[in-house]
Amino acid sequence: MLSKIILNFSGHSARMLTTLLATPLLIKFLGIEIYGLWNWSTSMVAIVQLAEGGLSTGVLYFLSKSDSKEEKNCIITSTILLICISAVLVTTIILLSAPFLKSSIKGITLSQWIEIEYIYKLGILVVIQRIIQSFLWAVLQSKQQYKFYNIIITGQLIIQNLIWLILGKNGILYLPYYTYTSIAVNIVSIIILFVYTWDEFKYFKWHLKKETIKEFLNYNKSIVGSSLGSAFFAHGDKLLIAEVLGPNTLGVYVIFTNINIQLNQLIAQAIHPIFPLVSSTLTTTISNLNSLKQSIYKLYSINIFLSIIGSATLMTFAEYILKYFLKDYYNIDYLYPFYIMNIIYGIYTLAVTGHYILLGKGKSRKVMKLTLLCGILSLISIYILCTNYGLYGAVLGNFVYVFILKLLLDGMSLLYTEETQWLGLLLKAALLFLIYALIIFSFNTSLINTLISFSIFISSISFLLFPKILNIQQIHEKYFKKYNK
Repeated sequence: MLSKIILNFSGHSARMLTTLLATPLLIKFLGIEIYGLWNWSTSMVAIVQLAEGGLSTGVLYFLSKSDSKEEKNCIITSTILLICISAVLVTTIILLSAPFLKSSIKGITLSQWIEIEYIYKLGILVVIQRIIQSFLWAVLQSKQQYKFYNIIITGQLIIQNLIWLILGKNGILYLPYYTYTSIAVNIVSIIILFVYTWDEFKYFKWHLKKETIKEFLNYNKSIVGSSLGSAFFAHGDKLLIAEVLGPNTLGVYVIFTNINIQLNQLIAQAIHPIFPLVSSTLTTTISNLNSLKQSIYKLYSINIFLSIIGSATLMTFAEYILKYFLKDYYNIDYLYPFYIMNIIYGIYTLAVTGHYILLGKGKSRKVMKLTLLCGILSLISIYILCTNYGLYGAVLGNFVYVFILKLLLDGMSLLYTEETQWLGLLLKAALLFLIYALIIFSFNTSLINTLISFSIFISSISFLLFPKILNIQQIHEKYFKKYNK
C-alpha cells in the first residue's frame, strides 16, 4: 500500500512541478489576458467532458471487484457502448452551445472570440480522446498498476507543456495551435496505453448483458452528478468571473485556483489506492476488515498531513509564489485573497479519504448529492460576492464548498463505529493549522521569523501525525480487541 502511495505522490509531484515551471513562462509569453482566455476555453471543454457519464470511475469500481472473464467482458462491452454514446453527446453539446458563448466573456475582441470558438469546437476531439484515455487508465488502476500509469500521464504532460513553451517562446499567440498539440500528444498516449493494456482485451468477447448495463448506468449516473458538482466548483467559477470581472482578473484568479488545485490533485492521487482497495474488499473476513481499517487509517493520516502542510506551505511563501507566477502583473493586494484561497482548499481537501471510501463502497449516489449541492451553492456564492466585492468576493465565495467535509464524516462512519476513533486527530491538526493561519494573517514578520514559525508548525504537525502513519497497529490495538469480542 505504501509503495502505491509513494508512486502516486511522486508521479503527481513531477506533474505538479512541470506545471509550476511552465505556467509563469506561458503567462510571460502569452500575457495575462490571453492566458485567462485560454483557461476559459479549457474550462468549457472540461465541463463538456461530463458527457462521459462517470465512465472511468465506473470501470474502475466494477473491474476491481469482478473475478470472472464473463463479468469483465460485460463491463468492457458496456463501456464501449457508453463511449459511443458519450461521443455523440459531446459533439451535439459543443455544436449547439458554441454560438451562445460569446456573451459570457466580458470585453473581448471579435478575433479573440473566433479563436476561442474554434478551440471549443476542437474540444470535440479532445474530450473523446480523454474519455478513451480515462477508460484505459481505469483498466490500469483496477490492476493497481500505478507505476506505468504515472509514467505515461507524467510523460504526456511534460511533452505537452514543452511544446506549448516552444510555441510561446517563438511568439505564436494563435491559441488553436496549442489545442493541436494536445490532440497530437493524446493520440500517442492512447496508442501506448492500448498496447500496454492489450492483455485485458486480447481475449475480449462482445457480451451484452442487460443487468450489467443497468447496474453500470445506475452507478455512473450518480458519478455524473458528483462530477457535475466538482466541475461547478473547479471550472464554473471561471466562467462567471470572465463574465463579471473580465479576462484580466480571470487570469489572476486562475493562478490562485490552479496552484491550489495542484495541491488537491496531488493529495487525491496519493490517496487514490483507497478506491480499488475498498472495492476489492466489499465481502471480506473480519481479519481482512481489520487490515483494511489499518490501511485506511494510515491513508487518512497521510491525507491530513499533506492537506495541512501543503496549504500552510502555500501561505508561508505566498508572496514569492505570486511574484514567480505573475511577474510584472503582481500586486500586493493579491496576497490576502491568496491566503484565503489556501485555507479553503486546504480544508476541503481533507474530504478526499471519505470521498474514495464512499465510491469504493458503491455509495456514489450519496457522493453525487453532496458534491452537486456544494458545487451549485459555491457558484451562487461566488457570483453574488464577486459582483459586489471583485476578486476578494470571488475567492470568499469558494468557502461554501468546505461543506464537502460531510463526505469524510459519512465515509469514515462506514468503517469506524465511533467518531472518537478518527475525529480527534483531525480536530487537533485543524486547530494547529488555524493558529498558524492566524499568525500569517495577523503579523507581517520578516522571512526569518516566518520560517521559524513554519518550522515549529511542521514539527508540531509531524509529532501529531507521524506516529499514526508509521505505527498503525498500536493505535488500533485497543479497538480491534473490542471489535473481535
